Amino acid sequence: MVLYPFDDQELEKLRPGIILDTQGQRSIVIKVTSHAERAHDPGDVEIIHWQEAGLKQLSVARCSQFVPLEHHKIKDYLGKLHDEDLLNVLGKFYR
Repeated sequence: MVLYPFDDQELEKLRPGIILDTQGQRSIVIKVTSHAERAHDPGDVEIIHWQEAGLKQLSVARCSQFVPLEHHKIKDYLGKLHDEDLLNVLGKFYR
């Protein structure tokens, strides 16, 4: 669980996130949401093995929505992505 900032405000929300990379005092974190995959957003990836990742429900990684977060904003570890989900996320992120 990470403190993920809202798009247009200085407020943050505690939500699941995928820690993609860590450098120095920051990590690149991809937003995870329980909202449905959006057909018009090529960066959305459904997390197929969501239970294995420690998520409470079917979720979507929004690979087009990522932020650098300082490590103190990473609050809790939920789980690890299944290899299939990790490859799908990386494929969308680095596209």
